[in-house]
This record gives sequence, structure tokens and C-alpha cells, in this order.
Amino acid sequence: MATEADAEADLVVWPDCAGSGAADDALAAVLAAAGRAWALPSEPVCCGARAADVGQAADAEARLAHGRDGVAGARRVVVADPHCARRLRVDAGDDRVATVAELLPELVDALPLRATGERAVWHDPCWLARGLGVTAAPRRVIAAVTGRPPLEAWPHPDRTGCTGAGMGLPATHPAAARAMAEGCRRDLAAADADVVVTGCADAGATLAAGELTERQVDLVAFVANRLAP
Repeated sequence: MATEADAEADLVVWPDCAGSGAADDALAAVLAAAGRAWALPSEPVCCGARAADVGQAADAEARLAHGRDGVAGARRVVVADPHCARRLRVDAGDDRVATVAELLPELVDALPLRATGERAVWHDPCWLARGLGVTAAPRRVIAAVTGRPPLEAWPHPDRTGCTGAGMGLPATHPAAARAMAEGCRRDLAAADADVVVTGCADAGATLAAGELTERQVDLVAFVANRLAP
């Protein structure tokens, strides 16, 4: 059960402000199934990453400072969105911060998972793979859930397709963003997987179009949906 963060909190979850909240609900289900106690920040938090992307430096720094106050007592902070995680861990130098993709390998052995045998293809979000260098952890999670390594749509994890969803690109360069999204969806569809898994709300929303609409899922929801009753 989640509680408000305090000085004794071992694990605090920084919610996903970019998504619908579904990833937060899925993470809550996974943590409960693994028997892990966790807490929410003491107040609503924002890291200011989106403001920083569009040059609103003062607003971004104010949001970051206020957000960090909300998790000041936590020993570990797990962040749902990799963009926010990079902002906190790299830009702000907070070494307590981990992404959900890095937490899940610690939990999978304790989870009551249904063996599915699905063919899953993993899409490396830019902020996770190139911003934080996290590529192996989500692949380990998918392999643990499905019993097989994920399919690969590109030859190398740090050169995977970009959805064009970040850095304000859809607003500033919409044609380029659309072209990037279409190319990324095309490459993932060509992998001929049963499910397309990613770990970023913006990327997921962009991928969930056309023939991928029914097959795209966030990494933590992918795990939560395969918990045994």
C-alpha cells in the first residue's frame, strides 16, 4: 500500500505526469505482487523537464527544486518516465533515482507470472537508452515474462528508431516528428511481434497508432497484465 513519503521511506515512486496514470497503477500492482512497500511524494511533483526542453529555464529550475523537496526524505526514488529520470539523475545529480526499467529486474523473480511465450519486440525510448544508457534491463524483464529474448527491430540498442515525440518536436517541427513516428512504427511492425513494448509515455502514445494500436504496451503494464491471479 502506498503512503505519503516521509524521512523513513525506503522507496518513493515519482509519478508519471506525461501519461494517463495507467503506468502508475500498473507499477502499484507489480509492487504489491512483489511484496514491496512504497510511498508517494509528500506533495505533487514535477521535475521541469518539459519546461527545460522549450527554453523556460527559470520555470524548469523552480519546478525541479519544488519537486525534489517532495522526495527529500526518500532513500530511493523510482521514476516512471525516463525523461524525468534523466532530469533528476543526470541534470540534478540525484543518485537515488532509478527508472522503472531498472527496478523491474529486481522484482521479476518474486512475481507470480503467467508463462506466455509471446513474441515481444522492445522499443528503446531515447531518454532511457541514449539519455541514461539503460538497454539491458528491460530486455531481461521481457525475457523473464515471455521465456524468450525480445525481438529486435534495429541492429543495436543505441541506434533504435526515434518516435519524434520528445523535446517539443511535435510542436516545433510537426512534419519531421510525423515522419520519424511513421518510420519507427513501420520498423517495429516489420518485426512481426505479438506485442510492442516501450518504456515512455510519449513514445507509447505515438506508437499506439495504425496497425500497432492493439499491440503497443508500456513495460510495467506488460508485466502487470501477466501476473497470475
